[in-house]
Amino acid sequence: MVLNAGDTELRMLLFWAMFLPLGAVYSVDAALDRQAPARGTRFCSAASIALILQVCFVYWFAALLKDNPIWWQENSATYYALSLDYMTTNLGKFLLNFPALLVVATWLTVRIELWGPFLLFSPFKSEHCRLGAVLLFCGLHIGFASGLNLSLFPFIAVTAWLALLPSLAWQGIGRWLGAGDGAGLTLLHPAGRAEVLKGLHLLRTFLGLPQATLAVWSPTVAATLPPGTGWAVQTPNGEIHGGFGAIALLASQSPILKPVRFLGGWLPLRAGGDRLYAWLINHRHGLLGWLPPLRFKTRDRRLSLSQESFVIVALLVVIGWNLHSLSPKTFPVPSEVQAFSRAFGLIQSWNMFAPTPSTNDGWYVIPGTLANGAAVDVYRDGAPVTWDRPANLAATYDGQRWRKYLERIHPKDYETYRLYYGRYLCRDWNQRHPEGEALVTFDIYFMLEATQPDYQPPKLEKIHLWQHDCTAPTAE
Repeated sequence: MVLNAGDTELRMLLFWAMFLPLGAVYSVDAALDRQAPARGTRFCSAASIALILQVCFVYWFAALLKDNPIWWQENSATYYALSLDYMTTNLGKFLLNFPALLVVATWLTVRIELWGPFLLFSPFKSEHCRLGAVLLFCGLHIGFASGLNLSLFPFIAVTAWLALLPSLAWQGIGRWLGAGDGAGLTLLHPAGRAEVLKGLHLLRTFLGLPQATLAVWSPTVAATLPPGTGWAVQTPNGEIHGGFGAIALLASQSPILKPVRFLGGWLPLRAGGDRLYAWLINHRHGLLGWLPPLRFKTRDRRLSLSQESFVIVALLVVIGWNLHSLSPKTFPVPSEVQAFSRAFGLIQSWNMFAPTPSTNDGWYVIPGTLANGAAVDVYRDGAPVTWDRPANLAATYDGQRWRKYLERIHPKDYETYRLYYGRYLCRDWNQRHPEGEALVTFDIYFMLEATQPDYQPPKLEKIHLWQHDCTAPTAE
Protein backbone atom coordinates (compact mmCIF):
# COMPACT_ATOMS: atom_id res chain seq x y z
CA MET A 1 0.00 0.00 0.00
CA VAL A 2 2.75 2.49 0.83
CA LEU A 3 5.82 1.04 -0.90
CA ASN A 4 7.21 2.12 -4.25
CA ALA A 5 9.80 1.01 -6.80
CA GLY A 6 12.58 2.52 -4.71
CA ASP A 7 11.74 0.19 -1.81
CA THR A 8 11.78 -2.80 -4.14
CA GLU A 9 15.10 -1.84 -5.68
CA LEU A 10 16.68 -1.23 -2.27
CA ARG A 11 15.48 -4.62 -1.07
CA MET A 12 16.95 -6.35 -4.11
CA LEU A 13 20.25 -4.47 -3.83
CA LEU A 14 20.57 -5.58 -0.22
CA PHE A 15 19.66 -9.15 -1.17
CA TRP A 16 22.40 -9.47 -3.79
CA ALA A 17 24.82 -7.60 -1.53
CA MET A 18 24.66 -10.48 0.96
CA PHE A 19 26.60 -12.57 -1.55
CA LEU A 20 29.15 -9.94 -2.59
CA PRO A 21 32.48 -9.08 -0.90
CA LEU A 22 31.43 -5.53 -0.11
CA GLY A 23 33.64 -5.61 2.96
CA ALA A 24 36.80 -6.43 1.02
CA VAL A 25 37.93 -2.79 0.94
CA TYR A 26 37.45 0.17 3.28
CA SER A 27 35.48 -1.64 5.99
CA VAL A 28 35.82 -3.04 9.49
CA ASP A 29 36.13 -6.51 7.96
CA ALA A 30 38.99 -5.34 5.73
CA ALA A 31 40.74 -3.61 8.63
CA LEU A 32 40.70 -6.74 10.81
CA ASP A 33 41.34 -9.27 8.05
CA ARG A 34 44.46 -11.36 8.71
CA GLN A 35 44.76 -12.03 4.99
CA ALA A 36 46.61 -9.46 2.91
CA PRO A 37 44.17 -7.29 0.91
CA ALA A 38 43.66 -8.31 -2.69
CA ARG A 39 45.39 -5.99 -5.14
CA GLY A 40 43.18 -6.78 -8.12
CA THR A 41 40.39 -4.49 -9.24
CA ARG A 42 38.10 -7.14 -10.76
CA PHE A 43 35.74 -9.61 -9.15
CA CYS A 44 33.31 -11.97 -10.85
CA SER A 45 30.77 -14.34 -9.36
CA ALA A 46 27.15 -15.34 -9.86
CA ALA A 47 26.19 -12.60 -7.39
CA SER A 48 28.08 -9.86 -9.24
CA ILE A 49 26.38 -10.90 -12.48
CA ALA A 50 23.02 -10.94 -10.68
CA LEU A 51 23.59 -7.42 -9.31
CA ILE A 52 24.41 -6.03 -12.74
CA LEU A 53 21.42 -7.74 -14.33
CA GLN A 54 19.14 -6.57 -11.52
CA VAL A 55 20.09 -2.96 -12.19
CA CYS A 56 19.45 -3.53 -15.90
CA PHE A 57 16.07 -5.20 -15.28
CA VAL A 58 14.77 -2.01 -13.65
CA TYR A 59 15.14 -0.17 -16.96
CA TRP A 60 14.64 -2.91 -19.55
CA PHE A 61 11.30 -3.97 -18.11
CA ALA A 62 10.24 -0.42 -17.26
CA ALA A 63 10.67 0.39 -20.96
CA LEU A 64 8.95 -2.79 -22.19
CA LEU A 65 5.99 -2.20 -19.86
CA LYS A 66 5.50 1.28 -21.35
CA ASP A 67 3.68 -0.33 -24.25
CA ASN A 68 1.49 2.62 -25.16
CA PRO A 69 1.47 5.15 -28.02
CA ILE A 70 1.95 8.09 -25.64
CA TRP A 71 5.50 6.80 -25.04
CA TRP A 72 6.50 5.61 -28.50
CA GLN A 73 4.43 7.59 -31.02
CA GLU A 74 2.78 10.62 -29.40
CA ASN A 75 5.70 11.30 -27.01
CA SER A 76 3.27 12.94 -24.58
CA ALA A 77 4.01 10.86 -21.47
CA THR A 78 6.19 13.52 -19.83
CA TYR A 79 3.37 16.03 -20.24
CA TYR A 80 0.98 13.71 -18.40
CA ALA A 81 3.52 12.95 -15.66
CA LEU A 82 4.30 16.62 -14.99
CA SER A 83 0.58 17.43 -14.95
CA LEU A 84 0.21 15.47 -11.69
CA ASP A 85 0.40 18.48 -9.41
CA TYR A 86 0.40 16.37 -6.24
CA MET A 87 3.88 15.06 -7.08
CA THR A 88 5.35 17.70 -9.41
CA THR A 89 8.08 20.09 -8.30
CA ASN A 90 8.09 23.79 -9.11
CA LEU A 91 10.62 23.12 -11.86
CA GLY A 92 8.38 20.42 -13.27
CA LYS A 93 5.45 22.83 -13.41
CA PHE A 94 7.67 25.38 -15.14
CA LEU A 95 8.71 22.84 -17.77
CA LEU A 96 5.09 22.45 -18.83
CA ASN A 97 5.60 25.77 -20.64
CA PHE A 98 7.91 24.02 -23.13
CA PRO A 99 5.90 21.34 -24.99
CA ALA A 100 8.68 20.60 -27.49
CA LEU A 101 11.14 19.93 -24.68
CA LEU A 102 8.70 17.48 -23.07
CA VAL A 103 8.40 15.60 -26.36
CA VAL A 104 12.18 15.24 -26.50
CA ALA A 105 12.27 14.14 -22.84
CA THR A 106 9.72 11.41 -23.49
CA TRP A 107 11.52 10.21 -26.60
CA LEU A 108 14.84 10.04 -24.76
CA THR A 109 13.54 8.45 -21.56
CA VAL A 110 12.20 5.20 -22.99
CA ARG A 111 15.12 4.77 -25.37
CA ILE A 112 17.69 5.34 -22.63
CA GLU A 113 15.86 2.86 -20.43
CA LEU A 114 15.73 0.26 -23.19
CA TRP A 115 19.18 0.61 -24.76
CA GLY A 116 21.32 2.41 -22.18
CA PRO A 117 22.03 -0.65 -19.97
CA PHE A 118 23.71 -2.43 -22.88
CA LEU A 119 26.65 -0.07 -22.43
CA LEU A 120 27.58 -2.19 -19.41
CA PHE A 121 28.30 -5.13 -21.68
CA SER A 122 30.29 -3.39 -24.40
CA PRO A 123 33.33 -5.46 -25.51
CA PHE A 124 35.05 -2.29 -26.76
CA LYS A 125 36.37 0.34 -24.37
CA SER A 126 34.45 -1.53 -21.70
CA GLU A 127 35.48 0.65 -18.75
CA HIS A 128 34.76 3.87 -20.63
CA CYS A 129 31.36 2.55 -21.75
CA ARG A 130 30.52 1.45 -18.21
CA LEU A 131 31.47 4.87 -16.88
CA GLY A 132 29.31 6.42 -19.59
CA ALA A 133 26.36 4.24 -18.53
CA VAL A 134 26.76 5.25 -14.89
CA LEU A 135 26.88 8.95 -15.75
CA LEU A 136 23.99 8.62 -18.21
CA PHE A 137 21.63 6.99 -15.73
CA CYS A 138 22.69 9.18 -12.80
CA GLY A 139 21.84 12.14 -15.03
CA LEU A 140 18.51 10.53 -15.94
CA HIS A 141 17.55 10.18 -12.28
CA ILE A 142 18.67 13.70 -11.45
CA GLY A 143 16.31 14.80 -14.21
CA PHE A 144 13.48 12.72 -12.78
CA ALA A 145 14.04 14.13 -9.27
CA SER A 146 14.16 17.72 -10.52
CA GLY A 147 10.69 17.44 -12.05
CA LEU A 148 8.88 14.98 -9.77
CA ASN A 149 8.76 14.24 -6.05
CA LEU A 150 9.72 10.57 -6.20
CA SER A 151 10.76 10.11 -2.58
CA LEU A 152 13.97 8.08 -2.18
CA PHE A 153 13.74 6.27 -5.52
CA PRO A 154 16.21 8.53 -7.45
CA PHE A 155 18.75 8.35 -4.61
CA ILE A 156 18.49 4.56 -4.36
CA ALA A 157 18.80 4.21 -8.13
CA VAL A 158 21.86 6.47 -8.25
CA THR A 159 23.43 4.45 -5.42
CA ALA A 160 22.88 1.27 -7.43
CA TRP A 161 24.71 2.78 -10.39
CA LEU A 162 27.60 3.98 -8.23
CA ALA A 163 28.20 0.35 -7.28
CA LEU A 164 28.94 -0.28 -10.98
CA LEU A 165 31.59 2.41 -11.33
CA PRO A 166 34.63 0.89 -13.09
CA SER A 167 38.13 0.89 -11.61
CA LEU A 168 38.93 3.64 -14.14
CA ALA A 169 36.75 6.02 -12.14
CA TRP A 170 38.13 5.04 -8.75
CA GLN A 171 41.69 5.42 -10.02
CA GLY A 172 40.82 8.88 -11.29
CA ILE A 173 39.38 9.81 -7.90
CA GLY A 174 42.55 8.50 -6.27
CA ARG A 175 44.72 10.67 -8.51
CA TRP A 176 42.55 13.69 -7.73
CA LEU A 177 42.86 13.12 -3.98
CA GLY A 178 46.58 12.96 -4.54
CA ALA A 179 47.92 12.27 -1.03
CA GLY A 180 50.18 9.35 -0.20
CA ASP A 181 49.13 5.91 0.97
CA GLY A 182 50.99 6.02 4.27
CA ALA A 183 54.22 4.49 2.97
CA GLY A 184 57.06 5.15 5.42
CA LEU A 185 54.80 5.79 8.40
CA THR A 186 54.86 3.40 11.36
CA LEU A 187 52.03 3.25 13.88
CA LEU A 188 53.58 2.35 17.23
CA HIS A 189 51.67 0.71 20.05
CA PRO A 190 52.40 -1.06 23.36
CA ALA A 191 52.57 -4.84 23.48
CA GLY A 192 49.53 -6.79 24.67
CA ARG A 193 46.97 -4.02 24.07
CA ALA A 194 44.49 -5.74 21.73
CA GLU A 195 42.02 -2.83 21.69
CA VAL A 196 44.75 -0.35 20.74
CA LEU A 197 45.89 -2.67 17.95
CA LYS A 198 42.36 -2.99 16.59
CA GLY A 199 41.88 0.75 16.76
CA LEU A 200 45.06 1.39 14.77
CA HIS A 201 44.05 -1.12 12.10
CA LEU A 202 40.72 0.68 11.80
CA LEU A 203 42.39 4.09 11.72
CA ARG A 204 44.81 2.99 9.01
CA THR A 205 41.98 1.60 6.88
CA PHE A 206 39.50 4.45 7.18
CA LEU A 207 42.10 7.16 6.67
CA GLY A 208 43.19 5.44 3.46
CA LEU A 209 46.77 4.67 4.53
CA PRO A 210 47.16 0.96 3.67
CA GLN A 211 50.96 1.10 3.35
CA ALA A 212 51.51 2.37 6.91
CA THR A 213 53.02 -0.37 9.07
CA LEU A 214 52.25 -1.31 12.67
CA ALA A 215 54.90 -2.17 15.25
CA VAL A 216 55.31 -2.56 19.01
CA TRP A 217 57.18 0.41 20.40
CA SER A 218 60.50 -0.02 22.13
CA PRO A 219 61.14 0.98 25.76
CA THR A 220 63.22 3.88 24.46
CA VAL A 221 60.29 5.26 22.45
CA ALA A 222 57.87 4.71 25.33
CA ALA A 223 60.12 6.73 27.62
CA THR A 224 59.95 9.76 25.34
CA LEU A 225 56.13 9.90 25.32
CA PRO A 226 53.92 11.61 27.93
CA PRO A 227 52.27 9.30 30.49
CA GLY A 228 48.98 7.86 29.26
CA THR A 229 49.92 7.94 25.57
CA GLY A 230 48.35 4.89 24.00
CA TRP A 231 49.98 5.02 20.59
CA ALA A 232 52.26 7.11 18.39
CA VAL A 233 53.38 7.66 14.81
CA GLN A 234 56.98 7.45 13.59
CA THR A 235 57.90 9.28 10.37
CA PRO A 236 60.49 8.03 7.86
CA ASN A 237 63.13 10.38 9.36
CA GLY A 238 62.58 8.94 12.85
CA GLU A 239 60.43 11.67 14.41
CA ILE A 240 57.91 10.43 16.99
CA HIS A 241 54.49 12.07 17.27
CA GLY A 242 52.01 11.26 20.03
CA GLY A 243 48.65 12.59 21.18
CA PHE A 244 46.76 14.92 18.89
CA GLY A 245 49.96 15.49 16.94
CA ALA A 246 49.82 11.86 15.78
CA ILE A 247 46.25 12.31 14.59
CA ALA A 248 47.15 15.56 12.82
CA LEU A 249 50.07 13.86 11.07
CA LEU A 250 47.90 10.97 9.80
CA ALA A 251 45.21 13.42 8.73
CA SER A 252 47.74 15.40 6.72
CA GLN A 253 48.67 12.23 4.81
CA SER A 254 45.15 10.90 4.37
CA PRO A 255 43.60 11.16 0.89
CA ILE A 256 40.17 10.85 2.48
CA LEU A 257 40.63 14.11 4.40
CA LYS A 258 42.06 16.10 1.50
CA PRO A 259 39.05 18.48 1.27
CA VAL A 260 39.57 19.61 4.88
CA ARG A 261 43.35 19.26 5.12
CA PHE A 262 43.80 23.05 5.05
CA LEU A 263 42.37 23.19 8.58
CA GLY A 264 45.40 21.32 9.96
CA GLY A 265 47.42 24.49 10.44
CA TRP A 266 44.61 26.46 12.10
CA LEU A 267 45.85 27.27 15.60
CA PRO A 268 42.45 27.21 17.38
CA LEU A 269 41.83 23.73 15.93
CA ARG A 270 45.19 22.45 17.14
CA ALA A 271 44.64 23.86 20.64
CA GLY A 272 41.14 22.46 20.77
CA GLY A 273 42.41 19.18 19.36
CA ASP A 274 44.80 18.71 22.28
CA ARG A 275 41.99 19.23 24.77
CA LEU A 276 39.69 16.91 22.83
CA TYR A 277 42.37 14.21 22.69
CA ALA A 278 42.91 14.48 26.45
CA TRP A 279 39.14 14.11 26.99
CA LEU A 280 39.02 11.06 24.70
CA ILE A 281 41.88 9.41 26.60
CA ASN A 282 40.12 9.97 29.93
CA HIS A 283 36.90 8.45 28.61
CA ARG A 284 38.38 5.78 26.34
CA HIS A 285 36.95 2.83 28.25
CA GLY A 286 33.38 4.00 27.72
CA LEU A 287 33.88 5.24 24.17
CA LEU A 288 35.70 2.14 22.92
CA GLY A 289 33.45 -0.43 24.52
CA TRP A 290 32.46 -1.68 21.06
CA LEU A 291 36.02 -2.76 20.19
CA PRO A 292 36.44 -5.92 22.34
CA PRO A 293 33.79 -7.98 20.46
CA LEU A 294 35.60 -7.35 17.16
CA ARG A 295 37.98 -10.14 16.18
CA PHE A 296 40.88 -10.51 13.79
CA LYS A 297 40.03 -13.29 11.35
CA THR A 298 40.69 -14.56 7.86
CA ARG A 299 37.72 -13.93 5.61
CA ASP A 300 37.08 -15.98 2.51
CA ARG A 301 35.42 -13.75 -0.07
CA ARG A 302 34.56 -16.60 -2.42
CA LEU A 303 31.11 -18.19 -2.41
CA SER A 304 30.69 -21.88 -1.75
CA LEU A 305 29.14 -24.10 -4.41
CA SER A 306 25.85 -24.16 -2.52
CA GLN A 307 25.83 -20.37 -2.23
CA GLU A 308 26.58 -19.93 -5.93
CA SER A 309 23.79 -22.40 -6.74
CA PHE A 310 21.32 -20.51 -4.55
CA VAL A 311 22.22 -17.21 -6.22
CA ILE A 312 21.68 -18.72 -9.67
CA VAL A 313 18.27 -20.10 -8.62
CA ALA A 314 17.31 -16.70 -7.16
CA LEU A 315 18.38 -14.96 -10.38
CA LEU A 316 16.26 -17.32 -12.47
CA VAL A 317 13.29 -16.61 -10.20
CA VAL A 318 13.83 -12.86 -10.60
CA ILE A 319 13.94 -13.26 -14.39
CA GLY A 320 10.70 -15.22 -14.16
CA TRP A 321 8.94 -12.48 -12.20
CA ASN A 322 10.04 -9.83 -14.67
CA LEU A 323 8.76 -11.88 -17.60
CA HIS A 324 5.54 -12.45 -15.65
CA SER A 325 5.11 -8.68 -15.36
CA LEU A 326 5.09 -8.45 -19.16
CA SER A 327 2.54 -11.21 -19.73
CA PRO A 328 1.11 -13.06 -16.71
CA LYS A 329 -0.68 -15.61 -18.90
CA THR A 330 2.38 -16.40 -21.01
CA PHE A 331 4.75 -16.55 -18.04
CA PRO A 332 2.77 -17.84 -15.03
CA VAL A 333 4.59 -18.22 -11.71
CA PRO A 334 4.00 -21.58 -9.98
CA SER A 335 2.72 -21.47 -6.41
CA GLU A 336 5.94 -23.06 -5.10
CA VAL A 337 8.01 -20.32 -6.74
CA GLN A 338 5.66 -17.68 -5.33
CA ALA A 339 6.21 -19.04 -1.81
CA PHE A 340 10.00 -19.08 -2.34
CA SER A 341 9.86 -15.53 -3.70
CA ARG A 342 7.83 -14.21 -0.77
CA ALA A 343 10.23 -15.83 1.69
CA PHE A 344 13.26 -14.09 0.18
CA GLY A 345 11.60 -10.90 -1.08
CA LEU A 346 12.25 -11.54 -4.78
CA ILE A 347 8.87 -10.40 -6.17
CA GLN A 348 9.26 -7.36 -8.40
CA SER A 349 7.61 -5.40 -11.20
CA TRP A 350 9.07 -2.23 -12.70
CA ASN A 351 5.86 -0.61 -13.91
CA MET A 352 6.75 2.96 -13.01
CA PHE A 353 4.55 5.27 -15.11
CA ALA A 354 3.60 2.22 -17.17
CA PRO A 355 1.85 1.54 -19.38
CA THR A 356 1.01 5.25 -19.02
CA PRO A 357 1.44 7.88 -16.31
CA SER A 358 -1.67 8.34 -14.24
CA THR A 359 -4.08 11.03 -15.36
CA ASN A 360 -5.80 11.16 -11.95
CA ASP A 361 -4.75 14.25 -10.04
CA GLY A 362 -6.79 15.68 -7.20
CA TRP A 363 -7.26 16.34 -3.50
CA TYR A 364 -9.26 15.10 -0.51
CA VAL A 365 -12.09 16.83 1.31
CA ILE A 366 -13.46 15.11 4.43
CA PRO A 367 -16.38 17.10 5.90
CA GLY A 368 -17.19 15.91 9.42
CA THR A 369 -19.60 16.68 12.23
CA LEU A 370 -18.41 17.04 15.84
CA ALA A 371 -20.25 16.24 19.05
CA ASN A 372 -20.99 19.96 19.54
CA GLY A 373 -22.54 20.16 16.07
CA ALA A 374 -19.64 22.00 14.41
CA ALA A 375 -18.82 21.20 10.78
CA VAL A 376 -15.11 20.80 10.02
CA ASP A 377 -12.80 19.43 7.36
CA VAL A 378 -11.21 16.45 9.10
CA TYR A 379 -8.52 16.16 6.45
CA ARG A 380 -7.33 19.71 7.09
CA ASP A 381 -7.33 19.28 10.89
CA GLY A 382 -10.59 21.09 11.59
CA ALA A 383 -10.43 23.92 9.07
CA PRO A 384 -13.70 25.14 7.54
CA VAL A 385 -14.96 22.93 4.73
CA THR A 386 -14.12 24.20 1.27
CA TRP A 387 -14.23 22.48 -2.09
CA ASP A 388 -11.83 24.90 -3.74
CA ARG A 389 -8.62 23.56 -5.23
CA PRO A 390 -5.64 24.00 -2.87
CA ALA A 391 -2.86 26.19 -4.22
CA ASN A 392 -0.31 23.40 -3.67
CA LEU A 393 -1.65 19.87 -4.00
CA ALA A 394 1.64 18.29 -2.94
CA ALA A 395 1.44 20.12 0.41
CA THR A 396 -1.90 18.45 1.20
CA TYR A 397 -0.13 15.10 1.70
CA ASP A 398 1.80 14.49 4.90
CA GLY A 399 4.84 12.88 3.32
CA GLN A 400 5.42 10.36 0.57
CA ARG A 401 4.03 7.34 2.44
CA TRP A 402 0.69 9.05 3.14
CA ARG A 403 0.61 10.27 -0.44
CA LYS A 404 1.05 6.72 -1.70
CA TYR A 405 -1.61 5.36 0.67
CA LEU A 406 -4.20 7.99 -0.25
CA GLU A 407 -3.32 7.61 -3.91
CA ARG A 408 -4.22 3.92 -3.56
CA ILE A 409 -7.53 4.07 -1.71
CA HIS A 410 -9.52 6.24 -4.09
CA PRO A 411 -9.55 3.71 -6.98
CA LYS A 412 -12.09 0.90 -6.60
CA ASP A 413 -9.41 -1.82 -6.46
CA TYR A 414 -8.49 -0.79 -2.90
CA GLU A 415 -11.90 0.31 -1.59
CA THR A 416 -11.76 -2.20 1.30
CA TYR A 417 -9.00 -0.08 2.86
CA ARG A 418 -11.31 2.90 3.20
CA LEU A 419 -12.89 1.39 6.34
CA TYR A 420 -9.49 1.21 8.04
CA TYR A 421 -8.67 4.75 7.05
CA GLY A 422 -12.00 5.86 8.50
CA ARG A 423 -11.25 4.09 11.78
CA TYR A 424 -7.85 5.77 11.89
CA LEU A 425 -9.41 9.21 11.40
CA CYS A 426 -11.80 8.59 14.31
CA ARG A 427 -9.02 7.45 16.65
CA ASP A 428 -6.61 10.19 15.65
CA TRP A 429 -9.12 13.03 16.00
CA ASN A 430 -10.68 11.86 19.27
CA GLN A 431 -7.30 11.29 20.93
CA ARG A 432 -6.32 14.89 20.19
CA HIS A 433 -9.57 16.67 21.10
CA PRO A 434 -11.78 16.93 24.21
CA GLU A 435 -15.00 14.92 24.48
CA GLY A 436 -17.17 17.88 23.53
CA GLU A 437 -15.30 18.16 20.20
CA ALA A 438 -15.28 14.45 19.46
CA LEU A 439 -15.72 13.44 15.84
CA VAL A 440 -19.12 11.82 15.24
CA THR A 441 -19.56 11.30 11.50
CA PHE A 442 -17.74 12.22 8.32
CA ASP A 443 -17.70 11.59 4.58
CA ILE A 444 -14.60 11.07 2.45
CA TYR A 445 -14.61 12.82 -0.93
CA PHE A 446 -11.93 12.80 -3.58
CA MET A 447 -11.96 15.73 -5.95
CA LEU A 448 -10.70 13.99 -9.08
CA GLU A 449 -8.94 16.26 -11.53
CA ALA A 450 -8.39 14.26 -14.72
CA THR A 451 -5.61 15.46 -17.01
CA GLN A 452 -6.82 16.03 -20.58
CA PRO A 453 -4.77 15.70 -23.79
CA ASP A 454 -3.07 18.61 -25.51
CA TYR A 455 -3.06 21.00 -22.54
CA GLN A 456 -6.85 21.15 -22.36
CA PRO A 457 -8.33 22.22 -19.00
CA PRO A 458 -8.59 19.27 -16.58
CA LYS A 459 -11.96 17.65 -15.97
CA LEU A 460 -13.12 17.92 -12.34
CA GLU A 461 -15.30 15.25 -10.71
CA LYS A 462 -16.48 15.04 -7.10
CA ILE A 463 -16.33 11.40 -5.97
CA HIS A 464 -17.87 10.15 -2.72
CA LEU A 465 -15.65 7.38 -1.39
CA TRP A 466 -16.86 6.60 2.11
CA GLN A 467 -19.27 7.47 4.93
CA HIS A 468 -18.22 6.76 8.50
CA ASP A 469 -19.89 6.88 11.92
CA CYS A 470 -17.39 7.06 14.76
CA THR A 471 -20.05 6.12 17.31
CA ALA A 472 -20.74 2.71 15.72
CA PRO A 473 -19.43 -0.27 17.76
CA THR A 474 -16.79 -1.19 15.17
CA ALA A 475 -15.99 2.35 14.01
CA GLU A 476 -12.74 2.57 15.92
